[in-house]
Amino acid sequence: MTLSLSNAPPKALGFVNEFVPMFLGEEWNDKHLEIVKPYPLYTFALNDVIDGRPLAAALLSAWEFLIVDGESVVAMAEICARDADGKEDLSYATLHPRSYATAIAETIAAAEVLPEVADTPFELRLLRAPSLSLLAIWLHRADDDLLFPVRPLRDNVALMRTVWNDRDAINGEEALTQVLRPVAELRLNAQDFGG
Repeated sequence: MTLSLSNAPPKALGFVNEFVPMFLGEEWNDKHLEIVKPYPLYTFALNDVIDGRPLAAALLSAWEFLIVDGESVVAMAEICARDADGKEDLSYATLHPRSYATAIAETIAAAEVLPEVADTPFELRLLRAPSLSLLAIWLHRADDDLLFPVRPLRDNVALMRTVWNDRDAINGEEALTQVLRPVAELRLNAQDFGG
């Protein structure tokens, strides 16, 4: 496996250490929980899709820390980053439930064993576009991007299920733009009509 992770700022880990024990309570005290694997989370907007550059425009907006009990996924803590490099203006955002964290961990594990991933160095990122109900694993390198939808896709977002159309992965920004543009256009049109 050749997936690399960006280094989260120590301040982000400090927030996780401060807030997660409060929210997990007895579970934190009774188990041998560990905070591991800080994943950088990038976001983009509807107009970035229309402009054909959702990945180029994506900004580091949070750090997500996986919390485990041995081999079992417990939760994921999110630390919001509001500055350009995601290192200084940080705050605790939320503690995602086991189902969210497990879906991400399973998607990463499935991507890691694919031949095109196993033999090539990629930077591991998470990608989210709330206005499109999109959550994906983004494997990035200078000349290539692979995106894997985090499953299960939310049942109430039938449009996104149609867009991914049972794809295991999308290769590159152009392909991502092609599949997301119809949804982005629908959402922008709905906003224009006050929806």
